[in-house]
Amino acid sequence: MKQGENKGENIDQFVSYVDTLMELQVPDESKKFEEANIVSLSDEFINAGTDTKTTALHGSWKMWSSTYPRIQENFLAEMRGVVEQGRKWIKEDDWQKLPYLKAVVLEGLRRHPPTYQAATPHAVTEDTELGGYLIPKGTTVNFLIADMGRDPNVWKDPVEFKPERFLFSHGEESG
Repeated sequence: MKQGENKGENIDQFVSYVDTLMELQVPDESKKFEEANIVSLSDEFINAGTDTKTTALHGSWKMWSSTYPRIQENFLAEMRGVVEQGRKWIKEDDWQKLPYLKAVVLEGLRRHPPTYQAATPHAVTEDTELGGYLIPKGTTVNFLIADMGRDPNVWKDPVEFKPERFLFSHGEESG
């Protein structure tokens, strides 16, 4: 809100974020922000609020996903084997001794990544063929992270929540 005048009366008026950007000046006071600067700052403003909420919701979803009784039993058994009885907190040194916890987090990220696609698109640096299609140099490529985590050609039972797929046994990945 900013103070303004209307026919000799002092009034409070609401000003949008974009309006404040339009009034900003760069250090050389004769210049104003360019339209591209305003679009970029507006995009950051909108995404900053959206991304934090999305990440928090995905974190909650991961924790919900770990509420399966079998997973809880495995996790609790691992915790009891690492954390001394009566201690209220996990020490930093304990984290390396909790592979099942790490597997639960990784499985949660595989099933429910905090973003659907990579935040930064990439450009192809040379002509490339992928799956029989020519992708010309300079083409922008986005990676759909959520789809990669659910690809049945890569993951056995991709819709199942199975932290064990990220555990290693006898030197090989079990999943």
